[in-house]
Amino acid sequence: MVHENHLVPMGFRGDERTTRRAVAKAKEAYDLGHRRTYRPWVPEPGMWAQYDWAKGPVVCGRSSSLFCAWVAWSRFRVVIPTWGRTLPTTLACIDAMLRRFGTAPTYLLTDNERVVTTTGWPGLPFAIP
Repeated sequence: MVHENHLVPMGFRGDERTTRRAVAKAKEAYDLGHRRTYRPWVPEPGMWAQYDWAKGPVVCGRSSSLFCAWVAWSRFRVVIPTWGRTLPTTLACIDAMLRRFGTAPTYLLTDNERVVTTTGWPGLPFAIP
């Protein structure tokens, strides 16, 4: 459509296939200069901890959740079974996690957990002070 309506009246003598090839080549050249660059994340020992929730087993007909936490640069893991993912449960699990770690990391990472972020700005990370 573009080929017949715009390029042919301008005097372009190639066919539609030539146009597709030229457009593909131009897109490839553009993409090479505009790719996102990713820097590797180099965690420092003891500086980063992360937690997430997993679906737990069904116990006596009731579903459970698993609070899973780990420290970067370490194989140390904490898994705490819970009945729910409410804010009091999350805070109790974080408290138990820090006690089992025996230290407090500088940063605690999590997903976009709605129970942790009651208010916030879109696109900005939320940190528990």
